[in-house]
Formats: sequence, C-alpha cells, structure tokens
Amino acid sequence: MIYKLDIPECSSYTYEVGTKGVVKIEQDIIQTGVREGYNTSKLIYRIIFDDERIIEISADIKGVIIFRKNIK
Repeated sequence: MIYKLDIPECSSYTYEVGTKGVVKIEQDIIQTGVREGYNTSKLIYRIIFDDERIIEISADIKGVIIFRKNIK
C-alpha cells in the first residue's frame, strides 16, 4: 500500500493518507507506445480525497518519492 507521495522540489505536492483529506494513493502503469519491439510506459499516481476529488501525477516528474507499507 502506498501511504505517502512526496515531490521534494515542491512541498505542496506531498500527500499522505490520513492528511489533507487523502484516503488512498493508487499507482497505475500506462502504456504509451511500442518502439522497435518493446513497450514504452509511464507511471501515474492518483491521489484520492474523501470528497471524491482525484489528482493524477505523472512519474515523469523527477524526484517522486514513494513510501509504501507491506500489508499481509
């Protein structure tokens, strides 16, 4: 489970489950194309809020730090 997403260059883009109304952070891999026999893709992070707003952040941004918890 991702519990925190941090972009150090911009402190307003730090989201943590349980703060600022954040209830969940999801990660998706989106295929962007196929080149010479291999697929190209990028990571997308969705920050989901308790009022049903969603922010999507592309992992193309340098310096994204992801904090995870292992849940068994």
